[in-house]
Amino acid sequence: MIQELVKKYGPTGHNHAEYRKIEGRPASTPVLNRLARQGMRFGNVWAHPFCSPTRATILTGLYGGKTKVLTYGDALSPQHTSFVRILRDEGGYSTAAFGKWHMAGLPGKPVDYPGMKPKQAGFDLFKGNLHAAIKSYWDYDYQIQDDKTPADQWRTEPAPKRSLPGIAPTTYAPVVKAADAIEWITELEKEDPDKPWFVWLAFNLAHTTIIQKPSAMAVPNADTLDSASYLEMEECGGTFGTNDPGSCSGEALNRAMTNSLDTIFGKVVDAVDKLDRNTYVIFISDNGTPM
Repeated sequence: MIQELVKKYGPTGHNHAEYRKIEGRPASTPVLNRLARQGMRFGNVWAHPFCSPTRATILTGLYGGKTKVLTYGDALSPQHTSFVRILRDEGGYSTAAFGKWHMAGLPGKPVDYPGMKPKQAGFDLFKGNLHAAIKSYWDYDYQIQDDKTPADQWRTEPAPKRSLPGIAPTTYAPVVKAADAIEWITELEKEDPDKPWFVWLAFNLAHTTIIQKPSAMAVPNADTLDSASYLEMEECGGTFGTNDPGSCSGEALNRAMTNSLDTIFGKVVDAVDKLDRNTYVIFISDNGTPM
């Protein structure tokens, strides 16, 4: 056991805090920096080394030993109680989840995604990906659970094109997720501005994708990058809006993907500020290693 811990968390381990430093140059995140300045910042927060265990813990309030979700392929049992169900059933909230789910297990035999799906967790609507990762950021399965689907089923559609202020129509997954969330919130605020709502918005950025060639990482759409990130990608020959990195390093791509996330998340924050300023915005990561 000690040997395995050293492999993973020792000075050269792939889960060590110093692993894959971004060469002393952090990504540009003005939106997150502003939120940290204006809000409450937690500087001593811990997550599991894999995403699914952390997600299951957030959803249920239980440690991995109780959820039985210990690695990225484990499925959360639908028998567990989700805090979202309590918000909806006891608090009268409208609820929706957008983006990466990764708590239902993985596709395979005997059934695809055997664990808890978003509707089983208490979400009225889900649009995103049940899988741990997407094929690419522009070509992926777009899975939906709504009032037409039973809680244990879903339907899959082609990735839609969506846009945001200052960002052209695209299938780029982070834009689609943010646009879906903003659309849902906007409709709710128009229908009943006094009804409380909860959104679980989970981006894949800056995670790697299933497609490994020419790169498992992405060169984000140009209009989602600030000038410094754009110039860095341009100088190393990355093709914007593709997974063709040119000669861009993994550290440079990580910076660009994180900056892209910050830009798109900022569009959501701006929309919420205009629609309902009496809203808590909580930004959290399920882990920081497999990027």
